Amino acid sequence: MKKTYLFLTLCLCGLSSIPVSAQWSVGVSGGYTYNKLTTSSDYKYDLRYKARGGWSIAVPVQYRFFDWLAVQAELSYLQKNYHQYRGASHFSSIYCNVRNSYLQIPLMAQFSFGSERVRGFLNAGGYMGFWLRSRAQGVGLSWDITHEMEDNKPYSSNVEFDSRRDRRVELGALVGLGVQYNLSPQIHLQAEARYLYALTDMQKNNMLFQFPRYNNTFVTQIGIPYTFLKK
Repeated sequence: MKKTYLFLTLCLCGLSSIPVSAQWSVGVSGGYTYNKLTTSSDYKYDLRYKARGGWSIAVPVQYRFFDWLAVQAELSYLQKNYHQYRGASHFSSIYCNVRNSYLQIPLMAQFSFGSERVRGFLNAGGYMGFWLRSRAQGVGLSWDITHEMEDNKPYSSNVEFDSRRDRRVELGALVGLGVQYNLSPQIHLQAEARYLYALTDMQKNNMLFQFPRYNNTFVTQIGIPYTFLKK
């Protein structure tokens, strides 16, 4: 018991000797998203999916406890798009580009390292997102009044959500690696690569033999945080 008490006392003394640099910072960031849909083609043996690009914008707020440790939350808008097409030669002209927009709130711990001017950092945490809207654009099959297949028909329209089918709340994990250049004690320039892995299916369980659909999103972004210095 005495040894445990002595160990805890030494740990507390060690933590108290670490220079505390508690600071608030807020900023803006924007970048490019590259989303891949993880799913199965189900009974459509020739149905294929490809990753597709989009964009993101975010307002990060950070509270730094120590020089090496901070907690960060964001309000972000980003796209998680994908491309769907048919692999069979007689359907080669059939395709669909899906553009999905999300509002997300990531919460993460940031571990930083490096010199006073240039610092690297690692972000790790999770996020909650809300599926705002979906739009589909592509070329589909067209049928005449006798149910004979006609020429392929282009289309572009918003996708209506169905509460029985669509799961609009998305939960996931994230990890990011970046570098920060301190232009001044208050103004910084950041570049980061981030990976977001969805833990929830885009669909509710509403049918038999249903295959899940998960978003896997890569984000590269540049941001400018502003630190509020203590008086």
